Amino acid sequence: MFFCIYIRMPVQEVTSAEALARIITTKPIVLVDFYAKWCKPCMTGGPVFESVSNQLEYRHVKFVKIDIDNLDDTLKMEYGINAIPLLKLYKNNTIIDYKQGLNKTIIENILKRS
Repeated sequence: MFFCIYIRMPVQEVTSAEALARIITTKPIVLVDFYAKWCKPCMTGGPVFESVSNQLEYRHVKFVKIDIDNLDDTLKMEYGINAIPLLKLYKNNTIIDYKQGLNKTIIENILKRS
């Protein structure tokens, strides 16, 4: 008898722009949550982001979080961060969608593009 066990990797927290760039350029599909520890909507949406990341239908997506306080102002401008929480969906190192906010509907709508 053969059993296949699927183990989902948790959301990956990155702490530098270099680490984020490495993931975006090496993984085919990446959903990034740009957040801050002091942001109330980010705090309430974080567990939802984690929950959606564990759904089998999104196993092809790499889920990543980065605290914008780890980015300097130039990088914030480069990533187009003017409000948080901000979700960006990358496919083959190209942004294919982005949304402000962090709730289940927003996350699932952006993931429809993956």
